[in-house]
Order: sequence, then C-alpha cells, then structure tokens
Amino acid sequence: MRGHIAIALACLALAACSQGTESAEQPTEPVETAPVAEQTASLPALPGAQDKDPQALLDYWKAAIESGDYAAAAKAWNDEALAQAQDQDYGQADLRVTYGEQQLEGAAGSSYLTVPVTISAIGPDGESIDRTGTMTARRVNDVPGASAQQLSWRIRSIDWN
Repeated sequence: MRGHIAIALACLALAACSQGTESAEQPTEPVETAPVAEQTASLPALPGAQDKDPQALLDYWKAAIESGDYAAAAKAWNDEALAQAQDQDYGQADLRVTYGEQQLEGAAGSSYLTVPVTISAIGPDGESIDRTGTMTARRVNDVPGASAQQLSWRIRSIDWN
C-alpha cells in the first residue's frame, strides 16, 4: 500500500512539472500529434517466453515509458491492473529511465531480477526531478505446464524510496 501512495505522489509530481510550463493562452490552431501506431513503432518487441535475458524486458519498459506509451509499459508487468495503477499517467513530462547494476538470482523454479531504477523529469525551472526505487522482475524457469506469460520476464513490483 505504501508503494502505491509513493507512486501516486511521484505521478503527481511529474504531472505538475508539465503543468507548470503551460501557457495561459490557448493555441489558435490544432496541434498535431503522432498517431499511436507511429509512437509504438520504435518500441522493441515485448519479451516472450523465448527471451531468457531480462535485459529485453528492461529495454522494452524503458522505451515505452520514455515514448509516453503507458499502455505498452503496462504490458511489461505481471499484473496489468497493478501496472496501470503505477504507470497510468505521468502527465506530459519528458521522462528518462536509468537502471543501476542488476542482480539475478534463482529460487524454486523461478528467476528473479532486482535492479535500481530512476525515472527523471525536468521541472519547469530546469531542475531534474528524480524518483528512485528498486524494480523486481520474475520469470518461471521452464517448469512443465507453465504458461507463456509465466515463462516471460515480467515486472512484479517497483518499490520507490
């Protein structure tokens, strides 16, 4: 529960960054945005059961967050409902994701990855606003009867500091 509150605060802080840079004047002409298909075209493929290297998951989630495609970012999670609560809206902030040193370990038929993660945005006065935590991802190790979803690396949690 504490993690959800911290994430909500982080989302609000990052959304506030973009709100502070908006002009009081309304544009007179419509602003064109790239269609969603174009935005997601540069994303790497969502890792599947054949991808045993967790770096593919990290690359996918980072690309989705940095491109603003939070629906795609939600697919990197073990539980998409939880992902939507955590990734749903960072506002219009220009986000950057960085990772620290990965730790990979195995336990009872599964592999776990823990990695420090930082999401950074630039505030309205040019200062960097960072949110740092630890991401945990998991995959089942070729257990008979496991589904493709279970055999794929997926984010289980991000515990924000």
